[in-house]
Amino acid sequence: MKHYLTKIIATIITLVMVFSFGLLKSQAAEQQSISDVYSVITDAKSALSNNSISKDNKLKAIEQVVSAVKKLSLEDNSEGNAVKSNVRKLEDAKANDDQKDTLSQLTKSLIAYEEKLASKDVGSKIKLLQQQVDAKDAAMTKAIKDKNKAELESLNNSLNQIWTSNETVIRNYDANQYGQIEVALLQLRIAIHKSPLDTAKVSHAWTTFKSNIDHVDKKSGTSANDQYHVSQLNDELEKAIKAIDNNQLSDADAALTHFIEIWPYVEGQIQTKDGALYTKIEDKIPYYQSVLDEHNKAHVKDGLVDINNQIKEVVGHSYSFVDVMIIFLREGLEVLLIVMTLTTMTRNVKDKKGTASVIGGAIAGLVLSIVLAITFVETLGNSGMLRESMEAGLGIVAVILMFIVGVWIINVRMRNAGMI
Repeated sequence: MKHYLTKIIATIITLVMVFSFGLLKSQAAEQQSISDVYSVITDAKSALSNNSISKDNKLKAIEQVVSAVKKLSLEDNSEGNAVKSNVRKLEDAKANDDQKDTLSQLTKSLIAYEEKLASKDVGSKIKLLQQQVDAKDAAMTKAIKDKNKAELESLNNSLNQIWTSNETVIRNYDANQYGQIEVALLQLRIAIHKSPLDTAKVSHAWTTFKSNIDHVDKKSGTSANDQYHVSQLNDELEKAIKAIDNNQLSDADAALTHFIEIWPYVEGQIQTKDGALYTKIEDKIPYYQSVLDEHNKAHVKDGLVDINNQIKEVVGHSYSFVDVMIIFLREGLEVLLIVMTLTTMTRNVKDKKGTASVIGGAIAGLVLSIVLAITFVETLGNSGMLRESMEAGLGIVAVILMFIVGVWIINVRMRNAGMI
């Protein structure tokens, strides 16, 4: 009896697994990615443009597009309905040109549908952020009322974790809103760590932060990025240092507040060049503002002077005339050496076309370098990491090209010597 029972159970498990596998396979087929559909559309366009392909094969290519789109689980919205409408038009289209035009329209509607899905995904992440912050409201209000500094610090740490896991989404969605939230969160942190605890300031900072989170899904019409420059960080730090020297701590506090307001809009220029300094500013500036008083103003001043000098060193560094001269001399000598070597080799093998090509290439390269230099300065600006990556990539390309030219010259020499 037990033997038969075991067989029955094994059979049931097998059937369940087979059914589940079939269901998953079916769902996978339904959830075909849009990128796969783009590939099918591209193949269909190629087939329609190829006169050597038979009419039946062209029809099959169209049918594959229709089938691929129908496997998508399109949502019932205007963008999804536009995709469905274009599929129906594609099914009805008979002429080759009509089919091509409809495929183009279908591609555009799929792109619009994808963008709609992406914005919906951002919306869901923003909603989750708002829910997570809302969940802290009651505890924050109670801690402020009870003047419970330990609880406020714990809630602040929790809010920082929530924000860290969501800040990239907000930065990409709206840089201006991102900056406002960063400022509000830093001011909340300062108010909580300030001694003695001023619950009115904490309450105001919390209200500002929560209001910014509540309205983050409403994009701002203007961006503050162009209003600020990284050199303004130095200006505010110097104001704070001078105010401390004059024992005007309220003015120093105001300067540090303005520093924090500027920081989110220029932080990228520090982060790309010196990650350690970026972290130091994020940690130390709010700390210095929160502990600034008569007893430790000297300690705060020393810290601000150090950060101010580091910012100047990282961002304010500029080349002198001598620096530029040495760089041009070094790079110029390298180029001259390469060009002279190549022209000498081409002349030795009596390759006049090769010599002309080398000289012409050097002149063309000089002109192209000037154009690219101006273009990169205008477009890349202070993006240090991007410039360094590009320099490394171009260096690799240069080495490969030199290797190819070397092989070519050796082949020419061997051919002239009758060895090939």
